[in-house]
Amino acid sequence: MSKIYPLFLILLLRAVMAIDGHQEADNARNITFLAPVSDFHLVGHVIANRTVDTPDQCQIECFFIAECTSLNFDTSPRASPNCQLSASNKKIKLGDLTPKPGYIYQGSKNDCFGNPCNSSNHTCQSGFGPRGFRCICANCLTGSYCDKYTSDTVLNFPTQSTDQDTVKYVEFPDLVNFTISLWLQMNLFSGTRTAFSFEGKVDGGNVDEIALIFYRDSIRIDFQGDGLSQRYDNQNKIFDGNWHHIALTWSLSFKAINIYIDGNSIKEKKDNTHKQLKRNLRFTLGQEQDSYDNGNYENMQSFVGNITAFNMWDRVFADNEISLLAKECPSSHRQGNLLNWPDIVQDKNDALKYFCGLSCEDFGLVNQDHRNQEKTTHACFDNQ
Repeated sequence: MSKIYPLFLILLLRAVMAIDGHQEADNARNITFLAPVSDFHLVGHVIANRTVDTPDQCQIECFFIAECTSLNFDTSPRASPNCQLSASNKKIKLGDLTPKPGYIYQGSKNDCFGNPCNSSNHTCQSGFGPRGFRCICANCLTGSYCDKYTSDTVLNFPTQSTDQDTVKYVEFPDLVNFTISLWLQMNLFSGTRTAFSFEGKVDGGNVDEIALIFYRDSIRIDFQGDGLSQRYDNQNKIFDGNWHHIALTWSLSFKAINIYIDGNSIKEKKDNTHKQLKRNLRFTLGQEQDSYDNGNYENMQSFVGNITAFNMWDRVFADNEISLLAKECPSSHRQGNLLNWPDIVQDKNDALKYFCGLSCEDFGLVNQDHRNQEKTTHACFDNQ
């Protein structure tokens, strides 16, 4: 009975999927069943039981359960249920396939052996798409192999610690303008919190090229060394446990750096000593740096709270564009062409927690597209 599943059943399945609106290539399934093995059955892998009349009908049941890759059929006339459906993505161990008079075991070509889906946390389903399998990703992950984080992932910095960061060495050739956008969530605190920093190398040492640092009563931007550091009165507006949008813009032509909170500009400050940004920088989230090579963090300057949707572009956004960013659901934010959020999350270390699935209302945004408002909240902490 070795065969590719009958054409009319494949067409029927595709018609059902079309009704559901699932017409992507990865949703089209083809199963190649292998030759049946009489008087044997597979144990320890059964995921469902059915009552059918023939082995062919048992194949149909397997076809419609995405995780099914093999079956046991009991030929006894009064057996009920007589069709056992199995998921055998792992190698069949000695003793799993055992003699059983009156049974028929039938496997299929299984492209999920070896788990191509990047992690045991993900589900591989055989018989789908041009690769012969598809990956059903765990929460907060996406991509053909579940190897990328979703745009709505939130990084959680649970406590002040030098162990929590995400690091990227970046190269910004001839950068004379930028816009940085991020969302963060903090409570009132005493001391110092660093949202992010870019560290550059100079003769004889290092320089804080860009850093955003919070104090209890003010915000400080370190820019191209201490000589251009600027403080802005914060009045504790963003230390209320709610989400707030922060944006920075800079242009060498205007020799000014702007900071925006929730779409509103704080007073612009100019300085004629501004110069082009350094080409090679070490970017980190959640830490103030004192070394281009290894960060050399200080515990009392590290961030505590949540950060999401950090993006950076090579142009200056106008005030109305910043205002729109502050009103967009973070999961739908346009991605930066210099730095984008999914790539940043990819480089997080294991000390950071993460979760996803927040709705627009969680960010205080109520006039959003209905589809965004219906997202399901779920936490997906790693390293538990």
